[in-house]
Amino acid sequence: MTQEQANNVEVTKKREEAARLRSLAAGQKEYAAAHMRQAQHPIYAGQEEVCAGKASQLEAFAEQNLAIAARLDLEVQLLQ
Repeated sequence: MTQEQANNVEVTKKREEAARLRSLAAGQKEYAAAHMRQAQHPIYAGQEEVCAGKASQLEAFAEQNLAIAARLDLEVQLLQ
């Protein structure tokens, strides 16, 4: 395998990982929104706090995954 081919493989892997992370982040944001909706209509005492806390965690995970995806995109640009 030539250096150019190896570079292309590396670029493709980074692009795939970035896309996977963006997809994961979208799901996490959707799940966080569902938790926030449930927090607005609690079924039992304390559910509002629990759901809001879970939503906050999921938002943080999503933002982290988006940041990693952005870093991978920058790495791809540098490799090209």
